[in-house]
Amino acid sequence: GGHLAGADCPDALVSAGRVQLELHGPRHATRNTHGTGCTLSSTLATRFAATGDWIAALEQSKSYLSKAIAAADQLQVGSGHGPVNHFIDFFGTADPMGDWWQKIQPIREEIDQLDFITRLSEGTLDREDFHYYIAQDALYLLRYAKVLSLASSMAPDLGAQRFWSRGANGILDGELQLHGSYLDEFADTPSAITLNYTNHLAASQESYGELIAAILPCYWLYQDIGKRLAAANHAEHPYRQWLETYASEEFDSATEQAIEMVRQAFEQADPQLRARMEAAFIRSAEHERSFFAQAHENRVDFSTA
Repeated sequence: GGHLAGADCPDALVSAGRVQLELHGPRHATRNTHGTGCTLSSTLATRFAATGDWIAALEQSKSYLSKAIAAADQLQVGSGHGPVNHFIDFFGTADPMGDWWQKIQPIREEIDQLDFITRLSEGTLDREDFHYYIAQDALYLLRYAKVLSLASSMAPDLGAQRFWSRGANGILDGELQLHGSYLDEFADTPSAITLNYTNHLAASQESYGELIAAILPCYWLYQDIGKRLAAANHAEHPYRQWLETYASEEFDSATEQAIEMVRQAFEQADPQLRARMEAAFIRSAEHERSFFAQAHENRVDFSTA
């Protein structure tokens, strides 16, 4: 994707039969990109040798290369088109967001292996489990929209205020309508897992930076999972409309904007706030894992509980 135009820098892993994985990342403004192709191919070769998994190899390789490009200007060697910074993992990460993403890699791998996700991808997920997830997600989104509205009120500039406000409006005017197309009526009893997640968001409202760090996994993880689910989509898939929702250019753009806003807030934060932001981000990722798992593994009948 490096030779394409635009702010996004996509890559894909393609087999003879289908697209195995699509990955998106920001394009870095630097002329020091010498060696990107060699770096990517060499990293892919070594990571596949280490893991035996092409998808894991690409995810790890793209993350490393993105950090190496982002830190290329730090080298300050020679003139013209200089090299990427291959030493970035030895001397510290230039992008805290990339570092956070790597820290939740075990959580991301666990989410991918959940029965709910694998069966949703295959189209074999029980409709009862899917409806349970939709019902809980609707209850979550009603509270999440209020959190986005709060982020908008706390945002330091007009652009950020508009972004978080659009997110809240998109939930109320778009996502909840999609949920309603699957359900006869919305549930009125949130599960303990749903309440734990929303309570965590409420507890992260001490500062704008901490709040949007807690919000970020709901963008980033959904985008990441959505790409793989979209690759498995087909005309007869029973949940086709749902799989299309989080694999769109609009959601990709919104996710990149959310990542950038958290990055900017992190850069302006003191060490104590940075630590709270990272902790809030990781905790939200853990809640996302539990939220996906509950539909198939922990579902109970709350009408009799």
